[in-house]
Amino acid sequence: MNPYFLVLTCINIFVLLTLVIVILNNKKMTGEQKGNFVFISFMTIGLVVVEFVALYIFQSRNPSYRWLNYAMHYLEFTFVPIIPVLIANTIVEERKYRVSFIISTVYGFLFLISLFFKKSIFLIDENNVYSRDVMFPVYIVASVTGLLYLILENLYLALRFQIKNKILLLLTSILFVLGFLMGVFVPDVHVKYLVTTIALLVYYVYKNDLFDQVDPLTLMLNQKMFQKDVAQLSHPYLLVIFGIDNIKNVNEIYGIETGDECISVVAEKIRNFYKKYGVCYRMTGTDFCCIIKHTSINIEDVNDEFFHSIVKKTYEMRELPFVTVGYAIHERNENFEEVMKRANLNRLEFRETRNQRIFF
Repeated sequence: MNPYFLVLTCINIFVLLTLVIVILNNKKMTGEQKGNFVFISFMTIGLVVVEFVALYIFQSRNPSYRWLNYAMHYLEFTFVPIIPVLIANTIVEERKYRVSFIISTVYGFLFLISLFFKKSIFLIDENNVYSRDVMFPVYIVASVTGLLYLILENLYLALRFQIKNKILLLLTSILFVLGFLMGVFVPDVHVKYLVTTIALLVYYVYKNDLFDQVDPLTLMLNQKMFQKDVAQLSHPYLLVIFGIDNIKNVNEIYGIETGDECISVVAEKIRNFYKKYGVCYRMTGTDFCCIIKHTSINIEDVNDEFFHSIVKKTYEMRELPFVTVGYAIHERNENFEEVMKRANLNRLEFRETRNQRIFF
C-alpha cells in the first residue's frame, strides 16, 4: 500500500469527522440543515473507505477477493455521481430532493439496463484486476450531469444573495471539475474524495456566512452588514430608503404570518428592481434601503416603476400595505446621517403625493 494514499485517507476521514462535530455543535443551523451536511460527510467517509479497500484488493491481486472488489466498485460507481447533487440540495434547500431523485433514478436505471445486457461500467477479471468496460461513458454522463447541476446551483446562489464571498462558489466549482477530470484521465491519482472534503468545508463556511450576513425572511443583507458597509462607504453614492406602512395593523387583523409574508413580498420587489443598481439591506423590521454607487441613474423613474408594481400587487393581495420611497444623493462633506435625513424628508414628500402617483 502506497504510504501517501494511506496518509491521505486518514487525513480525509479525520477532517470529515471533525467537520461533523463542528456541524453538530453549530447553534445557527436547523436540525435538517445539520442532518444534510452530516449525511454527505458520512457518505464521503464511507466512499473513502471503499476506495481504500478497493485499492488494497487491486494491489494484492488475490483472486479470492474478486467478489469484494466487485462490491467496492459497485458502491463507488453508484454513489459518486450523486454527491455533487446532494451537496447542491444542501446549500439550496428549497430545491429539496427532486433533481437528485431524477438524476439518481435515471442513472440507476441505466446501470440496471447495462447489467441486463451483460454490459457494465467496469470489469474485474479472473486475476482480480479492475478495468473500465463499454458502459463507462454512462458513468461519465451521470457525473457530468451532477457537476453541471452543482455549478448551476452555485450560479443561482451567487445571483440571489449579495454577500461578499461569491468567489468561493466559483473556486469550488472549478475544484470539482478539476477533481473529476483527474479521476477520469489520471485515475491513479486518487483526489476525488479530497476534493469533496474541501468542497464540504467551503460550503459550510459559505452557509455560515449566509447566516451572519443575510436576513432569513427577506433574503437581503441584514442590519449588521448595513452598519458595516455604511462605515466603509466611498463617495459619491445614492441612498434609496423604503418603509412599509401599517404593518402593525396587518399583524393584528390577519396575523403575524401574513405580516411576515407582506414583508417578504415587498423585499422581493425591492430586490427585483434595485439589486442590479446597488446593494439592498433590511435595516429594521419594516425599513429597507439600497445603496447605489452610480448616481447617474434616473432614480425617480425606477422608484415610480417600483411603487406601481406594489400597487398592482395589492389587487391580488389585498392585505399588502403600501410602501413609501425616498432617496437622496450624497453631497460633498456630508456624512451618512445627513444623507439619511434628506432621504427621509423625500420619503415624506412621496407619501403626501402617493395618491396622485397611484392614478398616474
